[in-house]
Amino acid sequence: MKLNRKTRLTILIILICSCISSTAASIYFSKIFTVNSSLIESQKTLSKPIIGKNYISKILTSQNTLDENKFKAVFLTELKKQNKDLKFLDDVISFQFNKTEVGVIYKNYKWFYKIVYNNN
Repeated sequence: MKLNRKTRLTILIILICSCISSTAASIYFSKIFTVNSSLIESQKTLSKPIIGKNYISKILTSQNTLDENKFKAVFLTELKKQNKDLKFLDDVISFQFNKTEVGVIYKNYKWFYKIVYNNN
């Protein structure tokens, strides 16, 4: 089957336009669906910061009650120290205090600390 020159030229132009449009579409969609590296970085798991006994005197007030602000400072210090991969905190950390327990919520993490001290 022999095609005339005009038909062959039309098919060739259609194939070239198809290649150009598919290339343009792939470039467009690759920009839309790129993965943000900070999202991958934020998927690293965090370990629960260990707050040692040496901090008890720092986080208690003179009335032998928990100082919430000092606990927050100690917690954030230990969180950054014990999780070297954590470059920045990109979400809100919420603290829930009662007399002897502290709940810490960050993203999908929930940590609880039982504060045990001599109540003389």
